[in-house]
Amino acid sequence: MKLGFAFRLFLQNLRASRNLNILSIGIITFSFLILGLFMLASRNLELVVEKWGEQIQVVIFLKDTVKEPELKNIEQKLKGRPEIKAMVYVSKDQAIGRLRNILQDKAKVLEGMDRNPLPASIEIQLDKKYRNLGFIEGFARELAGWPEIEQVFYGQNWLKNFLSLYRIFRALTYAIGGLIFLASAFIVYNTVKLTVYSRREEIGIMKLVGATDGFIRIPFLLEGVTQAVSASVLALFLLWVLWFVFHRTVQIPFQLFALSGISFLDTGQVLSLIGAAALLGILGSMVSFQEFLRV
Repeated sequence: MKLGFAFRLFLQNLRASRNLNILSIGIITFSFLILGLFMLASRNLELVVEKWGEQIQVVIFLKDTVKEPELKNIEQKLKGRPEIKAMVYVSKDQAIGRLRNILQDKAKVLEGMDRNPLPASIEIQLDKKYRNLGFIEGFARELAGWPEIEQVFYGQNWLKNFLSLYRIFRALTYAIGGLIFLASAFIVYNTVKLTVYSRREEIGIMKLVGATDGFIRIPFLLEGVTQAVSASVLALFLLWVLWFVFHRTVQIPFQLFALSGISFLDTGQVLSLIGAAALLGILGSMVSFQEFLRV
């Protein structure tokens, strides 16, 4: 009975303070839209970084003396390793063909050679969880000790720079994301507090007639959660509209961005944003309520 009355009071408060609720939802929507834009930018930058990560390869250059049975033995040993996502054998003829394609008009310089100087190779793409410098260096050292292998190449300098950049990117993402989330929490708290402050006389009267703190808090908690969740859903809708317009109308200038694609937030991120809004609505209502309950 008490819960039913508290819920009716919540609905009554929504109707009675329609303008204030609309204003509150608008303010919270703006804060969550900023947070959502950052999440969207971070997600797509993460996709680009992952695309870069897929370019990390360990290339094995084979000795010219390696025959077909030895090659099959090498491939068999590599196929059984969990860290290897994919591998491609490149013959000597394929290697010289690639070089001709790269040189294009200048490929005539290769015509004077009496033999193909390029070695056969195996290009190895590692699984995502093994793309760290320590593992790759150890893996390359192990392969370099195999008698059939002439040299192992993994773009040492490029890899070190890339992984350092990736660590900096992740740290900045967490730091900036945390600051934006705290700013959003501050906005939600103050907006909910404004709603509670506008009803301070109502809270005082309910206290005087014997209503418990828990009973008084329920309608305002529901109102705070409703405002925050409604604002997060509206912010997500506006964010989707912005993403859709951008995706449809803007030409992506960089090939790497184009290859990775521009993606909207995934289901987990959408639910996280709505869940964070509900939590902030509850916490904002509870904290802001404390001073007004002391009547």
